[in-house]
Amino acid sequence: MLSDDAIEPAITAQVAEISKAVGAPVYLLAIIAPRYDLWRNSNDAQSKARAQVERAAEQLRAKRARVGHALVVKGNQAVAAMEAAQRMQTDFIVIGAGEQAREQPGFVRTTAKTLARTAEQHVWICKPKADAALQHILCAFNESRGSADGIRVSIDLARQFNAKMQLFSALPPPPAGMLGGDETERAEAQEAASRALMDQRASVIEGFNFSGVTLARNLCWSELVSTVVLTEADKHRDGLLVMGAAGRRRFPTMMLGNTAEKILGLCPSSLLIVK
Repeated sequence: MLSDDAIEPAITAQVAEISKAVGAPVYLLAIIAPRYDLWRNSNDAQSKARAQVERAAEQLRAKRARVGHALVVKGNQAVAAMEAAQRMQTDFIVIGAGEQAREQPGFVRTTAKTLARTAEQHVWICKPKADAALQHILCAFNESRGSADGIRVSIDLARQFNAKMQLFSALPPPPAGMLGGDETERAEAQEAASRALMDQRASVIEGFNFSGVTLARNLCWSELVSTVVLTEADKHRDGLLVMGAAGRRRFPTMMLGNTAEKILGLCPSSLLIVK
């Protein structure tokens, strides 16, 4: 999905590498806002959008990416993008985070947020300073089914890009107040409960085939799950954070509880929501 701003060439460069890595063509979409109602304004907007599509297609071909269909449509950006993705049967919707992300790394434009929450396809939100040749994939996970989907996609992307993959999960420690006995017994019980919780979380990644992937695993304790995930993503601003959705048409609130919106709105790296 093209946007008429200064970061579009950087986003298109990333799209070219995504296309080559996954072996899929790029379908270009330019959307004209409904405010262009007058005939002259409408014609000008269509001409500008077609020129934008042609520039993007030339840039993609120059980088040896395959270009599929190109559409210029009029309407609400998020709705039009979802309708076009359904019509063209795409697996991913790729969109730039917005020009403001150059100065504010955590910025994500409203249309991208809407697509992340509601589109049926995977939604890849590209930041302008991300490395087009993806080198690091951070996959945040827990026990949800959506997290398993996120892990599978992360493994595939790590192989396709020859990128390093980091599995990351944070979980709140067991509450000490619920444990009885004397101080020693409480400490032992809390330690046992901590081990059980950590083993349960670690078991999520069992059964996956990580062959050919350079993998790191990080499990930590924290009450502020979104904060530690964002801190880890900030170490790799040129990389990609992958999160699996809890279910189709739903943003992954189950993965990080009520803090999911904080990650969407503050993530300093590119972000992929797996549906």
